[in-house]
Amino acid sequence: MKRFVALVIFLAVLIGISASAKAQNMEPKMRLSFHIQNEEIGAVRDTLNEFAKGHHFSIFDNGATLPPKPDDGRHIFYLILKSEPDHSIEVHVTNVRHTDEMLVGVYEPKSTPQFEKVTSVLEQVIRRSWPDLAPYNGP
Repeated sequence: MKRFVALVIFLAVLIGISASAKAQNMEPKMRLSFHIQNEEIGAVRDTLNEFAKGHHFSIFDNGATLPPKPDDGRHIFYLILKSEPDHSIEVHVTNVRHTDEMLVGVYEPKSTPQFEKVTSVLEQVIRRSWPDLAPYNGP
């Protein structure tokens, strides 16, 4: 019964995130993925925090509010970075599909000329530690 309730809550949160993006007519402008070792979750968080501080992004830890995945009980890593002060760029980073695969979705809710420059720097920062960073074409 607990697994069923956890599954329902987990799906409701994911549906809410998806509905929010669709309501804002947002599709990722860039989708990337890279692989990590389990012990590298902290390094991913530190890398994103460093990028955020250096490029005026605020950080929201949505993973902290998600229940464990019902199928394997693991906690989901899910950070959202939003450019300040106008939130013209959003970066979503999660391992929702697999423990060792990080997915990066970059959104542009408001058109900004800095998009290409900022995303290029983000790619460089991630690629320094995870050289397998590549475009993601999956679901």
